[in-house]
Amino acid sequence: MQRRILTWWFVAVAAATAAGPSLTQLEPWGARRGTAVTLTLNGYGLGGDLKIVTNLPGELTELTSERPGRELPLLLELAKDAPVGSYPVRIATKAGISNVLLFTVGPFPEVEEAESASMRRMYSNDSPDTAEEISLPATVNGTLRGSDRDWYRFAGEAGEKVVVEVEARRAGSAVDAVIEVRDSSGNTIARNNDALGIGVDPRAEVDIPADGVLLVQVRDARFSTQKMNFYRLRAGRYSYAEAIFPLGWKRGESTGVQLIGGNSKTPVKVWPDLSAEATASGFADLRLPDANGPLPLRMVVGDDDEVFEPEGEGPHRLDPGVIVNGRIDAGREIDRYRIKVEPDQQWMIETQAAGLGTSALYGLLTLYDDKGRKLASAGDQVPEEPLSFIRSSGQTFGDPHLGFAVPEGVAEVTVTLEDLLGRGGPSYGYRIVARQQPPDFTLTLGTPQVTIPKDGSAIVSASVDRRGYMGAIQLEVEGLPDDVELQGGHIPAEVGGMTTSRISRQGVLTLTPKPGAETKELALTVWGEGVLEDGHTVRVKARAPGLQTGVMGRGQKVVTAPWLTARVPAKVAEPDEAVLRVLTPQKVRLIQGMETEVRWRFEGGGAPIGRINVGNTPPVGNIRVIGTAQVKPGARQGRFTVITTMGTLPMTFDLLLSSRARIDGREQVVYAPAITFDVVQGYRIEAPERVTAIPRGGSAAIVGSFHREPDFSSPVTVKADNLPLGVSCSAAEIDSAPESYRLECTADLSTAPGEYEIELAPASVLAGRDTELVPYKIEPVMTGIMVTEAGKMAQAE
Repeated sequence: MQRRILTWWFVAVAAATAAGPSLTQLEPWGARRGTAVTLTLNGYGLGGDLKIVTNLPGELTELTSERPGRELPLLLELAKDAPVGSYPVRIATKAGISNVLLFTVGPFPEVEEAESASMRRMYSNDSPDTAEEISLPATVNGTLRGSDRDWYRFAGEAGEKVVVEVEARRAGSAVDAVIEVRDSSGNTIARNNDALGIGVDPRAEVDIPADGVLLVQVRDARFSTQKMNFYRLRAGRYSYAEAIFPLGWKRGESTGVQLIGGNSKTPVKVWPDLSAEATASGFADLRLPDANGPLPLRMVVGDDDEVFEPEGEGPHRLDPGVIVNGRIDAGREIDRYRIKVEPDQQWMIETQAAGLGTSALYGLLTLYDDKGRKLASAGDQVPEEPLSFIRSSGQTFGDPHLGFAVPEGVAEVTVTLEDLLGRGGPSYGYRIVARQQPPDFTLTLGTPQVTIPKDGSAIVSASVDRRGYMGAIQLEVEGLPDDVELQGGHIPAEVGGMTTSRISRQGVLTLTPKPGAETKELALTVWGEGVLEDGHTVRVKARAPGLQTGVMGRGQKVVTAPWLTARVPAKVAEPDEAVLRVLTPQKVRLIQGMETEVRWRFEGGGAPIGRINVGNTPPVGNIRVIGTAQVKPGARQGRFTVITTMGTLPMTFDLLLSSRARIDGREQVVYAPAITFDVVQGYRIEAPERVTAIPRGGSAAIVGSFHREPDFSSPVTVKADNLPLGVSCSAAEIDSAPESYRLECTADLSTAPGEYEIELAPASVLAGRDTELVPYKIEPVMTGIMVTEAGKMAQAE
């Protein structure tokens, strides 16, 4: 059976819950342009009515599968003029959308490593003596397992230049490759781990010293065992660049971009397509004129105005909101900018350089006032030399930023930018922008695509990096239809004992279709919103990861590809076979020191695996979840208890219930809608609207508002503290649910007239877990009293 499929591009990309189809491997991971190959997609849920979602430059024809549902063989006919690059491939079915895998189109003949092809290591190439012979130019598709060292040999001529590089992390692999080139005598003539411009992928250009055989070794830098363990070794003669300038530009405008370094003697200028359609992801591809060149470099594209750094030593004016593209042209050079400011204004200065992967600059920002006094700095920690470069897409040590409030008496500040290691040159470009704004945060999604099953729920997770804003954050989703509900998405405020303004925390929201929801494909944008102390709102768009590849090993981060998309692709899909339901209310108002029970049930087909998982408990606030361990593994229903203490701060947080289940031989994760908890005080009092006037030798009442939570029934006592000498107030005893409290106060004739600030201290008790009564106190409120002359009542304002 053959079925013709048109190649098309699904614009958005999104995060994976376990529902829907999934891709685990492509065979092969790449091919030469202008050739036809059998491309096999391996995974789960790959049968039935489906669409191939890709922008591969060619045609796809579906072939007959020997393992329906688990593999999908395709005839891929690549165009002769197909640009070199990595192209996303995903599957869309009635059951949802799959994750993305990248297929790479190259210019050279393709070879499959014999050891990888055998799967039984019959043709081991793990030593120089057993090196696999290749003819240049070539691209070798290989794999690495643990301590594996793959060796290749090729013939070289004296004086010839050969470029050797590995495409791994850039192509979505978890391999952190290292290459080493040796001559026929076994001498190392080149070695590389992480190359500028290509993240943790290695590259080396070799001047062949004499005629003879050269050896190339490829290994993992940590000899790790990875699930995504493929690499593409590329060797031949071609041009490559390592950096670009400028690093970015405004969408819809036109600018020339220099491709710098590598084996080009002079920068090569190209004019990228910066149209809105071509740069919807926020990036533009940059390629050298050499058709045999490597994978493209990428520049940032946005909607802010952009200019080049003015000529001259400066300091140059830095206009608010305008991005300046500059460069540290020489070692020890310091670029200076000045900003007109006013006292008490809040500003944020941001830079981009090494974090983009297309600059070698490890920035150091320093802020001075108009008298030359240092106010602040960022980026001061000295890294090891190799660590000054980006490690992989989306994994950097962070380009520096500075948030500051303008001190009194300062009308202008100077910002300096330099390389932390004192370096400079054509590859040391940067972007700098100053904005008058309050402290904020950034959001990064941990969800590259979302399948939302009818009668079920899917999750979207986000990590927050706080840049001075410590308040609560609410996640929102743009592009969500009316027949899909959002639950959760609350990230509590940071409290107490914080030593840094960069704190990462995670928030999770769930998406649940309403009954009768339609099957549809979506493109979602996630936002985070916080409220400042003055009531103004901070709203930040989350960065989508494009794809995610897990990397095994302590401290390792996932591989992402944000250049694929700025949004999260999603689909409301057919119901999943298993459903996890919360049987108690999904919104709970919980008084400090109290507890509540949550009941759940696993429904539908499949068999639960292990115990129910309760996640996303805030790491602050003395919150405990007990009872999950008492539920037997594989149980289809159960309950647990959420416990707070008097030390639990008022906050809103979410709990996420999930269960692993085996469905049709495949292990999946099933989610319940998020449960939102509002932790509140059992009661509160408000200060009187006006100062209470008490005449000497007379009396008056302090009256204010009282509010009690319906579930809080204990009596409350309100006492007045820090009273002036000669003033006394009776305590207010509140037993039921009045809306006010009243303290009778007297002032004797010895009391000095005047206005005084006093405390109103409420107190109560609460039954503990073992029925003992524990004190329940909340913060006192401040109010004022005015003692007047005897027989006079002053007007209290």
